[in-house]
Amino acid sequence: MSKRRILFILNNLEGGGAEAVVVNLLNNLDRERFQLGLFLLKNEGVYFDRLASDICVHVALCGHHRLHKNLLRVFRKILKVSKTYDVLIGGTELIPSYFAFACGKWLRKPVVSILHTALGPYIKNLRPEDKFSMFHPWLNSYIYPRFDKIVAVSEGTANELTKNINIGPAKINTIFNPIDLDFIRQKSSESLPSWVVPIFEEKTIISVGRLSKQKGFDILIRAHALLIEKCLKQHLIILGEGPERSRLEELTQRLGLEKTAHLLGFIDNPYPLIKKASVFCLSSRFEGFALVIAEALSLGTPVVSTDCPYGPSEILANGKYGLLTPVNNQESLASSIGQVLSDADLARKFSLNGPEAASQFAFEKIIPQYERVLENL
Repeated sequence: MSKRRILFILNNLEGGGAEAVVVNLLNNLDRERFQLGLFLLKNEGVYFDRLASDICVHVALCGHHRLHKNLLRVFRKILKVSKTYDVLIGGTELIPSYFAFACGKWLRKPVVSILHTALGPYIKNLRPEDKFSMFHPWLNSYIYPRFDKIVAVSEGTANELTKNINIGPAKINTIFNPIDLDFIRQKSSESLPSWVVPIFEEKTIISVGRLSKQKGFDILIRAHALLIEKCLKQHLIILGEGPERSRLEELTQRLGLEKTAHLLGFIDNPYPLIKKASVFCLSSRFEGFALVIAEALSLGTPVVSTDCPYGPSEILANGKYGLLTPVNNQESLASSIGQVLSDADLARKFSLNGPEAASQFAFEKIIPQYERVLENL
């Protein structure tokens, strides 16, 4: 039986959760059944070293070239490469999925889009410099009903899509994001960087994500300040980079948190820090799945998360495996974090139950679901 040739399309390999998911899929889909390729709109990112050596990588743009000024050039490149593949997959929503759709329909090949987030909130929160922002609502309403299959990473994102765009549920498969439990546990056993050790001498809150408005780090920093005011000694670590860095740094200075709130940037191996932390906090205003919650659970780190649309409540089983708080509410977030930091029995319960909760997202349970979708197209 000949292998089915699958091409994933991504913006780049920057250090986001969606990119990590696609890399995991590429590395773990069955090589006996699939031949895999990756097309990057721009040749940039931090995940190149994680890609398996047998993945054929194609690139459209390098260096200073801007996508919005090279749309036809990029389309032609993807079209040329796509001729040698059987199935095209938009690895994330919006631009990669648009290109996958256009090339797939041109070549009459099956097209899949992976939906990592709730489209409505995501589009509303795009930065003004996004050159395509005014076109997204129309493009989504036209293109998404015409995909051969859509993979939504949570029930919430699937329901939002069917509610706002006229798509039959039979076209959508809900498949949770996979996590590499062995890799995470192996990497978490590495030593902490020496420069971060002093921070962990106090109880520590940790969060990971792109420094964007979506992630709600401004609310988390304010919650940290409230806990300081209540004389609860703790440090806050935020890992990630993004456009909100200067605003968040300004906020920490204005609140006098320079010595306790640490914006440490992107770290290739965050797992020793997550494992060592007293509590992991997700403060997002919206998500699609929140992969990093599942990773924190796998390491036995107690979790506090906003009950944002969508993902956290599904991962945490509506509060069974971690505390859920309202979105945009620093008082409630501070209260829940303080509860975990102060109640040893509660923290121990979440720590012991976390790995069990994370096991449902293991590769051996998730990857076969993707393989069935690709084989049945």
